[in-house]
Amino acid sequence: MITLRVVGLLYFISGLWCALNAGLAGSYVGYDMSSDIAQAEFVTVYGGLQVGLGIAMILGSLKTSTISGTLLVAFVFSLTLAAARLISVTMYPSIIAETGVWFMAKLELVMAIALGFAFYKNGHKVTAPQGTMIPQ
Repeated sequence: MITLRVVGLLYFISGLWCALNAGLAGSYVGYDMSSDIAQAEFVTVYGGLQVGLGIAMILGSLKTSTISGTLLVAFVFSLTLAAARLISVTMYPSIIAETGVWFMAKLELVMAIALGFAFYKNGHKVTAPQGTMIPQ
């Protein structure tokens, strides 16, 4: 599934950027890396979380039986992230002028829409795995 792979790759690359160049990545979205703990937290949350999500999306796209579930989780995650960013703009209107904030909001919204469309197009069905884990 191409949508999962593209979005997964975007999350993976973004996560690597956040992990390997936390200072620059953090300043892009307004973080002040004033201490080692702040930088470590940024690397963990922005880097580690996004790398993990990207890998999960890519791996989930490789097997037909996992595509629907992976699409659903990726869609919900991306939609929630986009919604939270848009809500934050209304809560803190002074950030509206920040270019990075708007770029991220648009990108997250496009990814959520693409994943939602792919989930719908895929038949929006999530089925339980067949078989049993209990030996017969």
